[in-house]
Amino acid sequence: MKPTQNRLLAALALAACCGCASQGIRFPAPSQRVRVEADGLSAFAREGWSLPLEVRVYFSNADDGAELAPAQLAAEERAALAQLEAAQRAYALSPFDLFRLEVEVAEGEPRAKLDDDSLTLAVRVPPASGDAPPRVVSAEGLLDVWGASYDWKHDLAWYRDQPEALLREALKRDCAKLCELDEALGLDCRRLELLAASVRARAAALGKDVVLTPSEVEFARAAQFRATYALYRVLNTLGRWRLAGEDEGFDLQPAVLTLLVYARCLEEAYLGWVLETVVGGRSTVRVWTHGWWHRNPLYKVLDGEAQLVALTPGEEPGRLPAGSIRALLELRVDDELGDWFAELDQVWEAQARGGSADDALGADLVAALQPVYDRIAAARERAGSRRWSGFRAWKELWDARLKNGFKFPFYSAIKSLAEFLGDTRVTHPAPAVDAAQLAALDAKLAPGDVILVRQDHYLSNAFLPGFWPHAILYLGDAEAWTALRLSDGTPLADDPLVQRLLPSYRAALPGGEVPRVLEAISEGVLFNSLEHAVQKDYVVAFRPRLSEAERAEAIRRALALHGRPYDFDFDFATDASIVCTELVYRAYNGQLALRIAIDALEDSPAEKVPGVLEVMGRETLPANELARYALYMHDNAAPDPALGYPGQVLDLIGLYDREGRGPAEWLEGDAAWARLAETVTR
Repeated sequence: MKPTQNRLLAALALAACCGCASQGIRFPAPSQRVRVEADGLSAFAREGWSLPLEVRVYFSNADDGAELAPAQLAAEERAALAQLEAAQRAYALSPFDLFRLEVEVAEGEPRAKLDDDSLTLAVRVPPASGDAPPRVVSAEGLLDVWGASYDWKHDLAWYRDQPEALLREALKRDCAKLCELDEALGLDCRRLELLAASVRARAAALGKDVVLTPSEVEFARAAQFRATYALYRVLNTLGRWRLAGEDEGFDLQPAVLTLLVYARCLEEAYLGWVLETVVGGRSTVRVWTHGWWHRNPLYKVLDGEAQLVALTPGEEPGRLPAGSIRALLELRVDDELGDWFAELDQVWEAQARGGSADDALGADLVAALQPVYDRIAAARERAGSRRWSGFRAWKELWDARLKNGFKFPFYSAIKSLAEFLGDTRVTHPAPAVDAAQLAALDAKLAPGDVILVRQDHYLSNAFLPGFWPHAILYLGDAEAWTALRLSDGTPLADDPLVQRLLPSYRAALPGGEVPRVLEAISEGVLFNSLEHAVQKDYVVAFRPRLSEAERAEAIRRALALHGRPYDFDFDFATDASIVCTELVYRAYNGQLALRIAIDALEDSPAEKVPGVLEVMGRETLPANELARYALYMHDNAAPDPALGYPGQVLDLIGLYDREGRGPAEWLEGDAAWARLAETVTR
């Protein structure tokens, strides 16, 4: 038999084995570089996700198996390498599984297709042409195809014939992942609740419906995208292990069942929570008007029907894409998913396993499962209390008249997620406030001043709604603030609490920066430098009109919170953990009366005063409300004892603002007040 015939028969056998005979003869890429990259992508999946990923690349050899000409080989090699690179980016971002990737280099337009039964992504790209970049299916395009075709009900028993070590690692990873998603989903649901309460409070103060500002829309979209992305990651975990949970011959089935029950509870609880926050609360009375179902401001915006406030005078307001929550409502009316959840509950209750895993699973898997067991009772309770009825979701889909509905834009969600992960994921330009401006600001500040900051595209923007997301307490030079005297005449330097913390304040921070502020960030309440905390794109500084003793007492109250963890519940009821504005609240509430609205009698004029809000029974204070309160004081300078309002006790030192991507501009006086009023509606 001739060598050419040998190659042809080998190719035919390979095609048949791969289930590709119907696509004609395809020849494995003869490029060593391509094979290395393909193996690297498989290792990427195995090492990062503990999942198998088979990667095959085919070149356009002649039908007789003859070798490609060097130029053709180089052109196809460039195309294949570029497509593998795009596939790796997509794999890292996708919330869905993939177990086989086939890349074929052949003439024609680039295209991709997902087989949802085998979870095989087949991609065809043409050879590179000359010096032009290869024409490939981008990561964005792969994600769109992948997300549109994925089905959690696939019947792929991928776990069979896999090494037990890999399966154990996959289970351990998914246990940790679900615990992280539990926390992340709870955080984003609370964020959305906080935004909804802030908007309702503003509407109540104005006595009319209000539109969300662009900053609030940005916040809502980011939180919704993150929550939806996380919900699909949970759903994918359910689909990944569904068959293994029903396979009595699978040795690790008890671990899989525990994982499935926990994931099932997370999916139902947080899906219901998101829908209640975004869709719930709509009016069912004004049925004769076109917008009768739009009472919930989040639903109105996220469903694409609300016009946005113009960013600058004369600028045309924009619109969001319509139907962005339809996919979540459709997920809730999936009867097969609901029936499977009920079956999982029955199996779990029948086993009555208790609060720990089966020791026969091995010490490593038992240790990984224990955090799930610790959470599963609370998760099941939350799933019951947060559950949205399928009928209600169906009714919303039908009579809410969602327009232009489409499947959730998975790539857009992931891209938005990356944009909101700050400097941990993307590179940002230098802050608009430069070093010289920061030094000038430092010279204007005094101990006890309150600073609000914002930097475009940073994660901090996602923690609280409104243009101003973060509040900071300025301390300044240690010699200055420790010289302030308390009401009994004692200097702060002699206070035992201050003496305990002062060495930490005087110590240089990593990078040699000098502490100048106290702030609550995700790492907790800590001292920070101006460069790290305040050198941003936008800065506004306020000074409370207080005596030296009152400022000293406020600083001491704030210092007592040093070292507390960050409060991801945004709850002011307890100081066991602290959110950024809570630091200012606990330092100055006695003098600034930040609780006027929350403590006011129903229908009292005091309800219109900005300040602390109530969100699902929790009291909290967005940083934007502090800016609005300062504006309220500017417009209402006289005190009102009947309301408990102290009058104007917050002065505006000034603010740094920027136009577009230009440098920051310092404003003081009336110009600063006018610009501040404009910022809170951005």
